[in-house]
Amino acid sequence: ANLIPDERPNNNNGANTGSKAWFRLGLKSPLVLHALVFASSVHLDFLRWSKFFPDSPHALSHKLTVMHKVKELISNNSKLYFEDLIVAILVLACHEEMDTSPMTEAEKKHWPFNDPLGRGKWLNMYSGVRVVPEHRKALVDVVNLGGGLESIKLYGLADLVVA
Repeated sequence: ANLIPDERPNNNNGANTGSKAWFRLGLKSPLVLHALVFASSVHLDFLRWSKFFPDSPHALSHKLTVMHKVKELISNNSKLYFEDLIVAILVLACHEEMDTSPMTEAEKKHWPFNDPLGRGKWLNMYSGVRVVPEHRKALVDVVNLGGGLESIKLYGLADLVVA
């Protein structure tokens, strides 16, 4: 099952509807742009070293910008940008705490399943995400203050909030 509907490319240029919508929002919103660049930096580090570095110098600069802009929007009580806040909180939450260390031989011995596609769709990275309760609460609060899931119009975002 795909988390984002229509996740696969659906035309000749290789872009999918979800990517187009999110990057289009990133071009309009500095908050979303920095959130996407932060996530991309973490992904690039993971591709290079198979390790997670959310506080590497390049990623950290964007992470701090996102945190500053989130604080700014919240202090201005701006409902107008609630989808931007949701994207930012999701990105920060999904890249905050991860355990991407390989299994030890003892763990492998007792592991019932050896996933042949463990690297597909970033499973090797995102399967180690630890949910931080404060992030979950912030996400729920922002969604509720914005009018609930029905108020989310950005393609695929409501699906990710529920997941």
